[in-house]
Amino acid sequence: MIAIFAFVFSYFVLLIALSALVRPQRKRLAVLAHELLSEDIDEDRRVLIGRLLATAYAMRMAPTQFLATCIALLIPSDRFDREARDWAQKSQDLIEDGRWFEMFECHSASAAAANPIFGALAYAARGVFKLKARHYARRFHGNQKTYEFFGELKAI
Repeated sequence: MIAIFAFVFSYFVLLIALSALVRPQRKRLAVLAHELLSEDIDEDRRVLIGRLLATAYAMRMAPTQFLATCIALLIPSDRFDREARDWAQKSQDLIEDGRWFEMFECHSASAAAANPIFGALAYAARGVFKLKARHYARRFHGNQKTYEFFGELKAI
């Protein structure tokens, strides 16, 4: 019984420690969201920012990111490449503005801190996805960042 209590207690201590570690990323996420919302952006992007802010502390986001990344791994690279290129043509300004990439990174760190087990799995799956994207990009001269970003958007 003491071992179970110690395990539960240590898990909550881990959550508190992780929450303290990602506090700067959470603050940066809020600042980036405020900056982007103050600009003239369309309603779809406003909704996306709202979703990012609403799910940054949610325990369900890390499993969702993990599953979405695993599904993206199962999609054949040529099909994923077509979808990513189509999306990139429609959203060139999003790709060029580095704040969106930074906002997704802050969101991922926040979600991983809220659910560390699935957060670690999500980061591992993202690492495998990045390797797949790098391999495909080297082979066919694609843009690796576009694939990664498109994969992140599919997770939300």
